[in-house]
Amino acid sequence: MVPVPPTVKNETLWRERCQKMRALVRRIISGEVGVVEGSQQMHVYRKWLYADKDGDFHVFSLVDGDVQQLSDTGAVSAPTRDLKQLAEFYREDVIAAAIRVAEKYRGT
Repeated sequence: MVPVPPTVKNETLWRERCQKMRALVRRIISGEVGVVEGSQQMHVYRKWLYADKDGDFHVFSLVDGDVQQLSDTGAVSAPTRDLKQLAEFYREDVIAAAIRVAEKYRGT
């Protein structure tokens, strides 16, 4: 279980965000939320939960960064082959990280 980081000013809000993040990782693991969409949302939780140094969040940030690169080049305007390839490339790593994060934040 992850302890409340010392930089947290509002523990109630941090715990609420932990609950929402755990619900998201369950949906990523089950396939209800896609790898790309879920990673983009998890990238935000990395900041909200003060988990910048948590290596399990790194893959979500990698996916988000790759999507941003595609967007910057104009390659993403709708679901495209590039996004599908990106999702397939990262799928196993994202699901494995989601499982670790779910376990790590269990009980928070």
